Amino acid sequence: MSRIAVINVPYKLCTSTEGAASLHIGHSIAILRKECREVECVDYMDYNFDEFFAFSSLVFEYIEAYKSKYFKNLQKYEALDAMTRIILEKMMGIDNGINMLLGIPNDDIAKIVEATECAFFRQLENIRIGNYDSIILFAANNTSLLLIFTKLIQRYKNKSEIIVIDQFTFEPVTPYLQSVYTHKDIVGNDIRIFQKYDLLNPVLEKCIGDMIDTIVVGEGYDYLRKRFGSTENASISHERDEAIFYSSNGGRCYIIQSERIELDKLPFPDYSDMSDIYEFADIEFQRGCTFECVFCERTRMMGRSVKYHSSEYIVKMIKHIMSYGFKKFTVIDCAMNNNQKYMIDVLKAIDKEHFDIEYQGNLRTQETSDEFIRLLKQTGCSVIALGIENGSEEVLKSMNKKQSIPKMKELLKKLSDNEISLMLFLIIGFPTETINTISSNADLLDEIKEYVNIEIVEIEYYHAGHIQKLQPNVFDEYGIEWKNPYEKTYLRDSSFNFFTPGVFGSAIYKKGMSRLELYKATELYKKYFSESGIKLGMIYY
Repeated sequence: MSRIAVINVPYKLCTSTEGAASLHIGHSIAILRKECREVECVDYMDYNFDEFFAFSSLVFEYIEAYKSKYFKNLQKYEALDAMTRIILEKMMGIDNGINMLLGIPNDDIAKIVEATECAFFRQLENIRIGNYDSIILFAANNTSLLLIFTKLIQRYKNKSEIIVIDQFTFEPVTPYLQSVYTHKDIVGNDIRIFQKYDLLNPVLEKCIGDMIDTIVVGEGYDYLRKRFGSTENASISHERDEAIFYSSNGGRCYIIQSERIELDKLPFPDYSDMSDIYEFADIEFQRGCTFECVFCERTRMMGRSVKYHSSEYIVKMIKHIMSYGFKKFTVIDCAMNNNQKYMIDVLKAIDKEHFDIEYQGNLRTQETSDEFIRLLKQTGCSVIALGIENGSEEVLKSMNKKQSIPKMKELLKKLSDNEISLMLFLIIGFPTETINTISSNADLLDEIKEYVNIEIVEIEYYHAGHIQKLQPNVFDEYGIEWKNPYEKTYLRDSSFNFFTPGVFGSAIYKKGMSRLELYKATELYKKYFSESGIKLGMIYY
């Protein structure tokens, strides 16, 4: 019988409770507790505690104190990525890494590394006394934070097996881990060009097998069922697909390719350990997307196919989640209006129950029926997030967004007429965007704010393609050059810096904005939002 720890790994540094009760973790805990005959107990551990908040504040304050010295010309999101990367490098025995390029003293880093263990004190103490057979780390977005945590766990895990699974609704981590060993992205493209400058990559390749036993790429439900003896029928089509052996301490790591499953075959999520932490709970009606926007990695992870819950399952799931005390939900579907006929049927089924709930969700900026929007409001939708991305039709076309600005405006007005607030997303720094197109974004927002209720605008920097998009044809098409940040002034002058273990370097946008222009564009946005009275979200993350 197995004793299992399920751990929610932080996806970013934060100073207060972030996110919602994770649906993917909830489903996984339910599988382990209700289906798996080989499991004795499952303990859940979160990261939203004072110790982690204090550590995050320490890093934020350090960056703020030295922003004109060590972090000059870097955006704040880059400084945060750099700091987590530096902590990992120090823990892995690299003294002359990114901190050398930035000029940060080793003594300062040593003190921050010492504080890192305090950030995870509760989880580490539970691991120390828990005598777990398996520790499952559910990770998202920040590969450095995951590896920092796994390095700390080494001291306390005894003989525990360490398993890493993606949260899947966020940006994935496992493809980056996989690339350390295989030097390929998720679809098999060789990405050694993005690893050859990285001092950390060969160190990880040598010893990461001592830190992680199994990497599960994909949803992971079929793996959990097979691994821990679920009573449900399950199989892993590529079980033990790749076994990597390491010379240091004889460590080895398995890479498992997990398959997607039909959503109604999932047990309802177990939120019993999360209801006291989060105000919102994740819920999902459909998973996947049929579009292929250049900046998104969903279709690379899941293919161009969508899996659906039945209306009956969804109604029962809402009742189940409400039994934990939740009345607020985050619908994590990529776009609820991808299949409007399906969603109208779902919303009608929800409407019949007269639930006392409030939720926020995501829509794609496309033509959407009046009935659909009316049902959103009737069933408790209060906020809708939409990726308008850019006010230039040409830039949108280069993103493969397949979005019409007139139809987008029509949708925004319909939502506002139904008293649904809007969270809008813009992308800054797409390689086809120039400083001149910033004004078209401001003009668009000026126009729509007259007739819609904009709750907040979130602006994010384009990441030069995530690991699923790091392919020569993408870089050639959009005019991106990959540079060694240890040479010249590339670290401070590039359009975008990657500090992610597995992908490292500086991207130069030949067709887009320079570092100086990106800085000017950022300041223009800040000035515009300050003057317009629209709340601006975190521009650096």
